[in-house]
Amino acid sequence: MINIIDIQSGNVRTWVKLFERLLVPYRVVEAPNELDSNTILLPGVGSAGYFMEKMKSKGFFKVIKKYKENKLRIIGICLGFQLLTEFTEEDGGIKGLGLIKGHTEKLKKAHIEFSNNGWSNINIRKDEILHHSFLGSQKLTKKFIVNGRVFFNHEYGVKLKKTSGKHFFINKNNASNYVAAFFSKNLIGIQFHPEKSQKTGVELIKLIL
Repeated sequence: MINIIDIQSGNVRTWVKLFERLLVPYRVVEAPNELDSNTILLPGVGSAGYFMEKMKSKGFFKVIKKYKENKLRIIGICLGFQLLTEFTEEDGGIKGLGLIKGHTEKLKKAHIEFSNNGWSNINIRKDEILHHSFLGSQKLTKKFIVNGRVFFNHEYGVKLKKTSGKHFFINKNNASNYVAAFFSKNLIGIQFHPEKSQKTGVELIKLIL
């Protein structure tokens, strides 16, 4: 069972369709008292300011921090991943959940801002992340956890401080210093959209859940 947090911002319906197709048990929750799973998903489309305002007003802010303290699973996708960091530059500067040591900034290279929209290859080996993540409890037979093309659609990117987790950078020259995926004991942050990444994304979701 996985709980999808719905604050009327994001692509919740896309995740619902994917989970139904994969026969993954799920529940869409709109309030903290509806949470009934040890795994929560923060889907990510929309505005950082609106997202965090709703997270606080609905009472999710403190609850998600308790999930981290209790070593329960948290998965953040795109904006959901960015807001697991300490701070984002979006919307004039927004304090994040602070569960991942790092910040989110406008994508730029040589002081030129840009957007990263489209497909890119990513390769994540099984032996690179198992001891960093809750995936370590699973019996995996594949050499690669992710090995294929995935879909990105973002204008802001994550930069990490020293971390106990394992991270992988975006495989594009102009975005190569920004994080594509992050794995730790009970946190997974993914900048690309697995739910839109066809076969590669489906394989990753099956593995995580």
